Amino acid sequence: TPARLFDALDLNKGDAFFDLGSGRGQVVIAAAMYANAPRTATGIEFVPARHEAAARVLKRCHGLSWTNKVSFECSDALVCDLQQATKAFVCNAAFEADLDRRFAAALAKWRAPKLIKVATVKPLDATSLAEADLQLTEVTAIAGSWEPKG
Repeated sequence: TPARLFDALDLNKGDAFFDLGSGRGQVVIAAAMYANAPRTATGIEFVPARHEAAARVLKRCHGLSWTNKVSFECSDALVCDLQQATKAFVCNAAFEADLDRRFAAALAKWRAPKLIKVATVKPLDATSLAEADLQLTEVTAIAGSWEPKG
C-alpha cells in the first residue's frame, strides 16, 4: 500500500518527500525505494527511541542505491524546517482536533512554500485548513496495514 500513497501524492524524482511523525521510518524507506523515487526522503520523528530505530535500519542498509536519498531527524515536526518539502505525509489517525490544527499550521505556505501535496490518514477539518490557507483538493481512500502480509 505505500505505492498507492505515493501514487496519490504523484511522487516523482524532483520531489523532496517528508514524513512528519515518521516512527521507525517504514514510509520514508519505502519512498526512497519506490520506482519513481523522490530526490530526497526525510523522516521527522519526535520520539527518540523511534528515531533511533529508523537510524539503525538506515545504517544497516548503508551502501544500497537508495540510502543516499534518506535522512532521519529527531525533532518536533511542528517546528522543523519544511522550506524544501514538496510532498508530505502525516499519519494523523490518532490525533485530536488541536493537534490536527497545529499540523495544518505547520504546513502553511509561509512554513512550507514549495509544498504541493500532503497526504493525511484522516482529513483535516475545514477550520484548520482555512487558518493555514490550505485547500482540500482530493479525498482518496487508501487501505493500509503494518501487518507483514497486510
